[in-house]
Amino acid sequence: MEARQNNLLKFLNGPRQFIIPIYQRTYSWGEEQWKELFEDIVRTAENPSLASHFIGSIVYTSESIYQVSSVPQLLVIDGQQRLTTIFLLLSILGKEIENRKSESEINRKKINRYYLFNDGEEGELKYKLLLNHNDRLTLNSLLEEKELPPSPATRLIEAYKYFDNQINKFKNLNILFNGIKKLIIIDLSLERDKDNPQLIFESLNSKGLDLSQTDLIRNYTLMRMNNREQIEIYNDYWIKIENIFRPIGRQEYFDPFIRDYLITVTGRIPKKDRIYHEFKRYINNSMDDSIKNIISDVYKYSKIYEKIVFLKEEDIKLLELFKNIKELDVSVSVPFLLKLYDLYDKKFLYKDEMIDILKMIETYIFRRAICGLAANALSKIFLTLTNLFRKPIKESYTEELRNALLSKTFNQRFPEDEEFGEKFKTIELYKKKLCKYTLEKIENFNRKEKVNFEDYTIEHIMPQNKELSSQWQQELGENWKNIHSTYLHTIGNLTLTCYNSEFSDKSFIEKRDIEGGFKDSPLYLNKTLAKKEKWNEIEIIKRSDELILKALQIWYYPGLETLPEINVREIIANIFPTERDFSEAKKLVKQILDLQDYDKIKHILSVTHPYQNVININLGQWLILGFERREDFIRLHICIDYAKYDVQNEAIEFITNGKFSDRWANGGDFHIVRVLWNYQNSLSEVLKQAWYSSILHCCSIFGKWKSSSVMKHHIPGLLEVFIE
Repeated sequence: MEARQNNLLKFLNGPRQFIIPIYQRTYSWGEEQWKELFEDIVRTAENPSLASHFIGSIVYTSESIYQVSSVPQLLVIDGQQRLTTIFLLLSILGKEIENRKSESEINRKKINRYYLFNDGEEGELKYKLLLNHNDRLTLNSLLEEKELPPSPATRLIEAYKYFDNQINKFKNLNILFNGIKKLIIIDLSLERDKDNPQLIFESLNSKGLDLSQTDLIRNYTLMRMNNREQIEIYNDYWIKIENIFRPIGRQEYFDPFIRDYLITVTGRIPKKDRIYHEFKRYINNSMDDSIKNIISDVYKYSKIYEKIVFLKEEDIKLLELFKNIKELDVSVSVPFLLKLYDLYDKKFLYKDEMIDILKMIETYIFRRAICGLAANALSKIFLTLTNLFRKPIKESYTEELRNALLSKTFNQRFPEDEEFGEKFKTIELYKKKLCKYTLEKIENFNRKEKVNFEDYTIEHIMPQNKELSSQWQQELGENWKNIHSTYLHTIGNLTLTCYNSEFSDKSFIEKRDIEGGFKDSPLYLNKTLAKKEKWNEIEIIKRSDELILKALQIWYYPGLETLPEINVREIIANIFPTERDFSEAKKLVKQILDLQDYDKIKHILSVTHPYQNVININLGQWLILGFERREDFIRLHICIDYAKYDVQNEAIEFITNGKFSDRWANGGDFHIVRVLWNYQNSLSEVLKQAWYSSILHCCSIFGKWKSSSVMKHHIPGLLEVFIE
């Protein structure tokens, strides 16, 4: 390391090129910094007793980042903001001197030749300062007075306009240049093999006033690499991570994401002002993992974060659940959701299991909020759940989560129906953030055509105005004040409407009968109101009880889900065109039971009816046989052992995402395939053996389980008709 005091203009003079590393943030100084620098220059210029003015340090690596170059190329570690600002100021000063045609010891040509450009060089080598990203094109255009790039760096343009305005107002440009001549810096040259640029950078930025936690992390990880590696890692991963958080409204999520990432991978919660230090600790403790692998992992989780927090999930059902959880405003759940989605991505979780878990989490958060349980307890709860899912789980993740949540006690408990129902009835829901979410969920429950609530607002059926009209007082009775204060903000008195202003404090009958009133409303919430003749305490309580029953179905206590009544014979008739088809289907099911005794697998054998045209037979978590009705034919879905049997010549179609995860494949290769089928077309011998092998594998893997999460969708009546 070599440090010395140096005059700024002498430092810039001569052939050299300052390169801002790719990982450094873009130009970010604002008017406060511009004004301070300009005023310092003016004060120094106008005060003969001041011989110099110190503006900070320029830290760079003294070695060239290229092997051969006619111009020494220096990698700037610290000082890019002041260097960039000085370049803008000098360029504008030179332009103004030329415009005024005034006599001066300096002119525009000399400023360009000595301080801004490398005289005689071509291409990028002619520029003394090379910024990164879009800043480079913008700065070069400003210095050369050329057309700006299509998407210019606005902060640089704002800085240029600021100094242009200040210099235009300055009468004596010689005095101004004398001020610039007095500027001094600490010229700090490092040797990469001997000095640690990161430690020096940290010491110069120890107060952390200018850089975010994420800026520090980016610099720390990339500064440890050579230039080629920096460019590779930055372009492959970091710029893509930054692009996720670049849009307006997302920038403030970058630091919280890194914090959530650390919680997910370490199982510890870092303090918000210690994210950078915890990330360093994580890297230093990950001796078996390269920086590249860690940044790749951060990128993977940033894409998951975008799906969950920025609601970019493509699957409609998952997206709806992520929206619901986000509405509940529990950010401490994000690390758990990141880990959960990672398991889903790796196919450790089926979509159905993922949906069940998300519903359970939504219900857990909502019931706790309704029951007034402390929200600050959730931070520790979700940390525990995240750590639970960081470990391999042999059986069902759904059951593991259910057991974990139902075992919680005291302020961590999962409120049961009695407690939840009572609180739901009496809580002043309108005063809670989740009020509209609650009403929207009730309205859209079991609706195939979901309501768009963009124009809907919350309506108090009994008005909020404490000075109720005589009509309302008469309708509520002599105890109207007590009824008003008790039930005003409760679920029984709340609904949704697009006509809030029209309703105002009108009587119930007027609200019911006016255009757009309850009688005209398309909402389920208002259907019963349209039939009411009055609105009083009895009606409010009655409506509360109705909505509580809905709430218990929507936010149901785990393990208490009940299947609707079904007509088994009707399902069979819908799937199988003829009795002969069903008879052959029963033979296929019998073949499963011939391979393994029913008593040994009945705890994991389930028959489900997920869609109107589908029946599935499952062993544990795997589908092993499915019947799908397609107009006048049936497609058979079977699981086959692809590794052991050559099925290349078979008339089969591989199902997208039909490969089973390594978690349960145990080194094998199992796929679900489609086969056109009817009673006249039996399976070929090769397909039959590949199918049998997968069945036996399922029995060996899942047979030791106590049960399976798929079992809760099991329809015993369907199994009975297949084996009768």
